[in-house]
Amino acid sequence: MGVVIVARLIRKVNVHMNCFAHAICFLDQGWFAIGTGLPDWLGMADRSVRLRPKHIDPVIESGEPDDVALCRGIEQHWHDDDWFHVTPAFHDVSAKIGKLFRASFDAGDNFRSGFLGHIAMELLVDGVLTEKNPGLLDRYYELVDSIDGKQLQDKVNSLGARQTEALVPFLDRYRSEQFMRDYVDDAKLLYRLNRVLVRVRLPELPDGAVRVITESRKLVRDELPALVSEEILAAV
Repeated sequence: MGVVIVARLIRKVNVHMNCFAHAICFLDQGWFAIGTGLPDWLGMADRSVRLRPKHIDPVIESGEPDDVALCRGIEQHWHDDDWFHVTPAFHDVSAKIGKLFRASFDAGDNFRSGFLGHIAMELLVDGVLTEKNPGLLDRYYELVDSIDGKQLQDKVNSLGARQTEALVPFLDRYRSEQFMRDYVDDAKLLYRLNRVLVRVRLPELPDGAVRVITESRKLVRDELPALVSEEILAAV
């Protein structure tokens, strides 16, 4: 039952937010790289918009080059997630991080430990990748800054899914906050995790939980070769 509730919380908040890992191999490919982040961006901006193969396949078959590249990037995102979430390392590391959080709770769990094990591991993957080559994160944000938010929103709305006006304001915040820069700092990452907990109405973590993040970061560093593809490792 707890596993089901954790899965529902993850779907509710759309916390597959390792956007950097999705894009890192494609930073010189424009709309393709943007497409790799689009499913997560929509999940954060407007969860009612759900892109499916039926929306992107016709574009891939006969769309304009930029639209094809965007849809290929979306397809790449799905491929990455399918690979990432079934690897033994994903389940092992997220379970270990969940246990670390559980041991730090004074009383009760409220399903936070399993939830936090999953999302903290994903954010820490981006954090560790950034540690290895911070210049790549600079290039990522340069790419994001270069796109026209209204143009991207129009492209999404043309795909035939539910229409949205939320992508433009989301991108404005995404560009200004650049929250993935916080993933390299344990205290700042704790702040980001607490913002997620607020969104799903779970108790926030105390300041002392930063020790759990520090230990979890070591786990992710050690297991990174099993958590990401050889292409990503070569990029950093």
